[in-house]
Amino acid sequence: MTGPETDAVITFDSTHQAMAAEDHLRAAGFRLEVIPPPAALGAGCGLAIRVRTVDVPAVEAILDGNNVAFEGIHELGAGQEVAARLR
Repeated sequence: MTGPETDAVITFDSTHQAMAAEDHLRAAGFRLEVIPPPAALGAGCGLAIRVRTVDVPAVEAILDGNNVAFEGIHELGAGQEVAARLR
């Protein structure tokens, strides 16, 4: 690994979407954490999922393959601030 591992946060428009995403991602074996969305992204549905940035392509494929909609995927910086929108 060439640098520190970074995280990304997935935001949702509804609690139902967030819960479905959590179920599918846990079943697929991803390391994740359900968190409140970062303040910079607004409240949304009040739930977001933090995953490793390196897992984002596979996570997105799982969500798309299971028809789980999400609002966006954002990379988090070292201080857990929103650094960039990935999707």
